Amino acid sequence: MAEIRLSKLTKQFNIGLGTLVDFLRAKGFELESNPNAKVSDEVLPLLEKAYGDEMKAKQEAVKTAVKFKEIIDSANTRKNGKEDDEPESDKVLRINVTTLTGEGLRQNAEKAAAEKAAAEKAEAERIAAEKAAAEKAAAEKAEAERESGRREGSRRKSRSRKGGSRESCSGENGSGENGSGKG
Repeated sequence: MAEIRLSKLTKQFNIGLGTLVDFLRAKGFELESNPNAKVSDEVLPLLEKAYGDEMKAKQEAVKTAVKFKEIIDSANTRKNGKEDDEPESDKVLRINVTTLTGEGLRQNAEKAAAEKAAAEKAEAERIAAEKAAAEKAAAEKAEAERESGRREGSRRKSRSRKGGSRESCSGENGSGENGSGKG
C-alpha cells in the first residue's frame, strides 16, 4: 500500500482540496485538511468513479493546450517566412491564433495609430493651406492698396504740375483770392 499526498490527487483529478477532503470523510476516511496529508492508494478507485469526468476534462484541456501551443509555434514559423505554402484552412487558423496571441491587437493598435497620424497630418495640411490662402489674400490686398496709393500720388503730382491745386492759387498776401488783394 502506497501513500499519496492530497495535493497530488487534487491536481490529478482537477478538484479542490476541500472537495477531496469532504468526499473522503464521507467515505469514512479520517484525515486532516492539509495538502501534504497522505492517504492510501485504496482511494484511487473511489476517486476515479466519482471524479473521473473531471480528470478526463483536465486531460482534454492539457491536450488542447498542447495543440494550441503547436498551432502558435507553427504560425510563428510561417510568419518568419520559413514556410510559404499553407492550405486555406491553416490561413484561417493562423489568423485566429494571431488574434488570440495578442498580435492582432498590436496590429489593430498600430493601424489605429497610423490612421490617427494620417488624420492629424491632413488636418495640419488643411490648416496650412488656409493660412497660406489668407496670407496670399492679405498680400494681394496690401499690393492693391499700394498700387492705389501710387495712382493717387501720381494724380497729385500731375495736378501740382498743371497749377490746379488750391495752394498754388493763394497770392502773396495769403488771401486766397488769386492774388487780387481785394477782400
